[in-house]
Amino acid sequence: MKIGLILLPAAVGLVAAGAEAVLDEAFTYDDGPIVVQAADVWKNHSGTSEQAEVSDGKLILTQSGSEDFHAKLAGGPYKKSSGGTMYASFDVEFTELPIGGGSYFAHFRDDGFGYRARIIAQTTGAEGGAFRIGVSSKGKQSTALVDNDLHLDTVYKVVIAMSLVDGRTTLWIDPGGDAVGGVTTTDNGSAVDVTGFAFRQAKNIGAMLIDNLKVGTNLGDVTDGGNDLAILSQPVSQTVLVGTTISFSVVATGAEPLAYQWSKDGADIDGATVSALELADVSADNAGDYVVTVSNADGAVESDIATLE
Repeated sequence: MKIGLILLPAAVGLVAAGAEAVLDEAFTYDDGPIVVQAADVWKNHSGTSEQAEVSDGKLILTQSGSEDFHAKLAGGPYKKSSGGTMYASFDVEFTELPIGGGSYFAHFRDDGFGYRARIIAQTTGAEGGAFRIGVSSKGKQSTALVDNDLHLDTVYKVVIAMSLVDGRTTLWIDPGGDAVGGVTTTDNGSAVDVTGFAFRQAKNIGAMLIDNLKVGTNLGDVTDGGNDLAILSQPVSQTVLVGTTISFSVVATGAEPLAYQWSKDGADIDGATVSALELADVSADNAGDYVVTVSNADGAVESDIATLE
């Protein structure tokens, strides 16, 4: 049986150490359609153009519109082969509830229609008059949903961290400085070369005001918290059939550059030096305990053990 370890190349297209946000948007434009008032920044890529508007320094998204629009990220494209992580944050205040299972209203994108880290609002699972926010790497079939109820006319900060290698995404609502907790997607395994961040108007999203959007390559780029070395999302144990291709991945933050080293049963794996480890055509020989150590100039942190059975 053929057993393969897929090695990913070194980082390409990442912002240098100490870089600031690659998109910092306060929506301080004159009132009117966002793609008109900020035509140099925001572009329509689907739906009816000039529907989404800016008013009083905030972006308005409603379920009565159909416009999808995006802004390019400085320094892109951010390669799926890089082993890096993309971060984004924004303030959101819902003025109308989403309907039922809702739909996604924000996401990372490539130069086509590759959408990842889809942020979804829904009332399903929430108490009457409340809603919840979650995230999916692909569609909304397996949304990772924050389990606390949110309410209208209240401003929340949404923060996401997405692995460029496999699209795995962690989402927080109003995280603390150490960004503990959050929810992480499981529908991973497919990534895109990220070039932009997008918003979307669609049925069932409700209505909301968006402000203070930031996108970066480090948690400190998009939040007011510190930038200490830490693993934000741990690798997950898996039980699979022989012949399957699987991956383990982590989301880590800290001063760039970050270095990764995966090990199996205490022994380093040659060449496994990015945030995701992919094992192709696995056999019983691949079973064991996997750990990744993430390091930078400040020190090193070790992940939880992820067991492959």
